Amino acid sequence: MATMARWCVQRRAWVLIGWLALLAVLGVTGQAAGSTYSDALTLPGTGSTTAQNLLEQAFPGHAGDQDTIVWRTSSGSVSAPAVRDRITAMLGKVAAAPAAPAVASVISPYSARGAPQVSRNGQIAYATVVFDAPQASLPVPDVTRVVHLAEAARAPGVQVDIGGPAVENALRPSVGISAGVGVIAAGSCCSSRSGRCWPCCCPWPSRSSRWSRG
Repeated sequence: MATMARWCVQRRAWVLIGWLALLAVLGVTGQAAGSTYSDALTLPGTGSTTAQNLLEQAFPGHAGDQDTIVWRTSSGSVSAPAVRDRITAMLGKVAAAPAAPAVASVISPYSARGAPQVSRNGQIAYATVVFDAPQASLPVPDVTRVVHLAEAARAPGVQVDIGGPAVENALRPSVGISAGVGVIAAGSCCSSRSGRCWPCCCPWPSRSSRWSRG
């Protein structure tokens, strides 16, 4: 480590240029890659791929990713009229095509099909949001709109949250934010001339090293 530090100090200008060039490359690469990551794997001829293709052809409304909207009451039941009306209105907006074109269907616990989606104590329930495509193919603004609609249903005594692969992908921080945090951390390190990390992060000698040379 000491050898590397001395090498950096002796060639501090080139080291600084190298770090700036690396940050520039990372920034350009992050912008080009965007915030959408693909984890879809397609293997032609396999049973899973064939099943997925058949599902998309026969039941397009069930071929996409499924996310979950969960709500809990601090007291009382999720079936209370005030809670039920509030959540039902929200689920209706989520299912409406103009508000969320990427949503194929919503399975509500207040329907006969979704009746098992209520906890035994009656204070927690969830709805299944079925999107019309895998999360890697969904427009981020459409998924974000669903998140905002769900969160807008929150009220005193009613906690509402949403999660799932599509939501995680839409809310995933971009590379630009990560790079910014790295730059701030490097700047904080460089601002401390007494720390041991100073020679490696920013290749200028500390006061103690300059005094020792004199």
